[in-house]
Amino acid sequence: MRFDDTHRGHVQAPPSPWRHARGNRRLDLVVCLREPGDVLSGWLTFLRGQIRTHGDVRATLQLGEEGNHAGTGGDGGQPAVRRAIVEGVLAARAEVDRLGPTC
Repeated sequence: MRFDDTHRGHVQAPPSPWRHARGNRRLDLVVCLREPGDVLSGWLTFLRGQIRTHGDVRATLQLGEEGNHAGTGGDGGQPAVRRAIVEGVLAARAEVDRLGPTC
């Protein structure tokens, strides 16, 4: 998933990832940050939504893609990437705790 609040949406790659989680197969969900600003409220809301949407099929959640790399494919070029990862971990953990052990 790629989050970009400037375009009010996200890109899923592959589309509809939950369709690949069948039987014992779970998702390793990666959420990339492509937010050029430093306001993170949309990012945090997006992460909470991903926890709720994919909670029953998610094995892991990775916040950011190569936060230390500003080149192609990395999130390091986003000005608030380090803060987004830290605040994102806290928000995601709080959402999982709020939803309970089945999430």
